[in-house]
Amino acid sequence: MASFTTEFVVCDEKALKGHWGGIGRKAFFCAFCGHQFQIGDYYRTVYTNDMPRAFGNPLTCRGCWVASDGADGLREKWAALWEEYRTRFKWWSIRRFVNW
Repeated sequence: MASFTTEFVVCDEKALKGHWGGIGRKAFFCAFCGHQFQIGDYYRTVYTNDMPRAFGNPLTCRGCWVASDGADGLREKWAALWEEYRTRFKWWSIRRFVNW
């Protein structure tokens, strides 16, 4: 299982049973379309830890990667998602840990 990969990886049984996000299988999905990865699916991470207010290195499926023209498009989407979470879900517990 590749915990952080800059290339696409084929999902295998080990990855499927991994401890993703500290909560296991339920957290092994595409952060952009919600697809729950299955054996044989391609996935990879998008590096976002260098982005203020949009951290986390989300997982993506090949379809979202292609539809968004790669990392740059997905990084923009990830920043927009975090902005939505920050403004829409003001009660969200992550606010205790992040200086918005």
